[in-house]
Amino acid sequence: IGTTTPAVTDGNAAPGSPLAVPAGQARATIGGQNATVLFLGLTPGAVGLAQANVQIPEQLATGDYPLVLTVNGQTSRSALVAVKSSPLPPAVLGPLPSDFKCVSGSVDFITFSLATKASQMADEVSIGGTKLCANCQLKQPVYGNLVAKLEAARVDGLNVDACYDPFGTMSYLRLRP
Repeated sequence: IGTTTPAVTDGNAAPGSPLAVPAGQARATIGGQNATVLFLGLTPGAVGLAQANVQIPEQLATGDYPLVLTVNGQTSRSALVAVKSSPLPPAVLGPLPSDFKCVSGSVDFITFSLATKASQMADEVSIGGTKLCANCQLKQPVYGNLVAKLEAARVDGLNVDACYDPFGTMSYLRLRP
């Protein structure tokens, strides 16, 4: 990681306080997408060992991706990172009620039988073979935005992650490749 602040002499263990971090900028990519570097620095008590805590980009689907770190213009060799995507919403949204369920997959169909497509209302949506009642309790403009995103995902062949309540009302939606 190059020169650190505070400086650590070769062969000596890294300090625990303050942490020895690179003197310059660090950035990371996973699968070619920018990834947030949460921490990069020498591991306290270890000699010559650095650690990087990197946040995986939310839009990555399940798979193996190359991780590349760049510090002060020096690019690392890539390391393979296994990613398991989850249909669950990010923790910042808070825990889902215990009776909520989540599905992942392509948008199989959207039925516009009781309302016109132009109004962005739908009677039923199927995601990954699970039929949902998308309009049970949602009000405009939230509902219109949700259906518009689902329709775009269906047309573009994107996968979605959706969580819904016992009535089939979606409360969380994430589009992904």
